Amino acid sequence: MKNGMNKTMLVGLVFIALMSVLSFASMARADTFQDPYAINGVVTDDAGNVVDGATVEIENLRTEETLTTVTNEYGEYVVALNDMPSGFEDGDEIKVTATLGTDSGSESDEVDTTDFHTQIDVEISEEEDEDEDRGLFLGLSWVWWLVIVIGIIVLVAIIAYAYNKSQGGF
Repeated sequence: MKNGMNKTMLVGLVFIALMSVLSFASMARADTFQDPYAINGVVTDDAGNVVDGATVEIENLRTEETLTTVTNEYGEYVVALNDMPSGFEDGDEIKVTATLGTDSGSESDEVDTTDFHTQIDVEISEEEDEDEDRGLFLGLSWVWWLVIVIGIIVLVAIIAYAYNKSQGGF
């Protein structure tokens, strides 16, 4: 009887330990559950027209994780931040970038968990030609500056040669 009671007691203790571990595990999982939180908005062009088919990238700047979606025929998009691997926290800054061809635009806002969503509308516009804006100084490109520098070097060499020749050198 004593041996049977020890086995029963051992099985009972193992059962209690197992149940304790499972209940702690379920409590830990319950702490990681987040209410649904949506980021939604409308993508428009610089004329105010809605943009259908724009690629929208939603980035949590704290975790550097992104979600991607496409706007519908009304220029609308929506994503659930819960779909991000690390989830989200109150106050996280969210950056939304919309792109269609060479047109793009971006906006940012913070997560406010007192609400269930944040609306971030994005206006996209045509990207300026980067080559036109690469002037180093006075709007001149690097090629023109190279020509100017070489011209100055040649001019200094001519003046030095003329000076040396007038002094009896060369």
